[in-house]
Amino acid sequence: MTGSAISKRKSKMRLCGSKIGVNRTVIVLFAILALAAFAVFTPSADAQSGYYGTNCAPCHGSTPTTCNGCHHHGPKSLSASTNKTTYAPGEAVSVTFSGGRSSGATVGGGWIRAILYLNNVEVTRSMGTGSPPRGGAGFPITFNSTAPTTPGTYTYQAAWFGNSYDSGNYTSANHGEERVSTNSFTVVAAAATLSSITISGPSSVNEGGTGTYAATANWSDGTTSAATGATWSVTSGPATIGSSTGVLTGGSVTANTTAVVAASYSSGGVTKTASASVTIANVAATLSSITISGPSSVNEGGTGTYAATASWSDGTTSAATGATWSVTSGPATINSSTGVLTGGSVTANTTAVVAASYSSGGVTKTASASVTIANVAATLSSI
Repeated sequence: MTGSAISKRKSKMRLCGSKIGVNRTVIVLFAILALAAFAVFTPSADAQSGYYGTNCAPCHGSTPTTCNGCHHHGPKSLSASTNKTTYAPGEAVSVTFSGGRSSGATVGGGWIRAILYLNNVEVTRSMGTGSPPRGGAGFPITFNSTAPTTPGTYTYQAAWFGNSYDSGNYTSANHGEERVSTNSFTVVAAAATLSSITISGPSSVNEGGTGTYAATANWSDGTTSAATGATWSVTSGPATIGSSTGVLTGGSVTANTTAVVAASYSSGGVTKTASASVTIANVAATLSSITISGPSSVNEGGTGTYAATASWSDGTTSAATGATWSVTSGPATINSSTGVLTGGSVTANTTAVVAASYSSGGVTKTASASVTIANVAATLSSI
């Protein structure tokens, strides 16, 4: 190769090298510009590890540093609703708490502490675990509780607590609570049902006497009321009762005897019965009066025997044995214990009054009867 040819080749190589250098420079500048553009046009991220260490770690611990902890940590369009609008007292309630930004660097959203309130009193909460708490469920959150036990209309409040900044201002960790009310719901007490009935009234009724009985209804809600309209009967024993009034009358007995009173009551398709034992008390008869029997006329000088009969409160009668006799007026005498009367001498028919007195059980009764003392014509005895 001639010197001229060698000179030309070196000149070409220098030119080529110069082009390669220019191309490399262009590529490097392009890369720098791309990175700068990426830095300029990429939104500022809240979940920076340095930011977490400065603003979050003191409360949530130094590990793990995760975008889920604070990325889009703030609330947005919060809403809460119950699964039903009407509940029985103490019935299970489910409240769905929606809204908030749950998207983080990974699926599952940021750390959320949510609280369910009723009348400003905490009912339940959803939050992370540990001390301090980390993690926890993302939106939507489900609260599980029970309905109030007192009937009425209520409204829950669902509260979100966290960093109130969605983006920007991440140099100030401003935490706070946002509340939203649920729909109103009603707690309605179930209608009480008839549980049982009880009978009240006297435990003893005298024979021939009366007693009034009443039935009380006991309800499933613990209340009681008069079992108006109960049907009454006597299932055994010496007594009768008004089927609608509950007034019992004791029968006649010679000794204390048990009767059984029954009541039946129905409400809302439920029928309950009850029974109660009643003693029908034997009551000793008391002396009501006495009467005198015997001849209405006794001849002068003749005799007649009188007797007394006792009448008792139970309607029975008996001989008034032991009665005391007397003649209260008229021409006659009588034996005080036997009741034998002797007519006195009269010149014409004359009235005498016989009296009797009888006592029993502290009760004394008297009676009297008129007797004619008959004048008897004299007859010839001799000549």
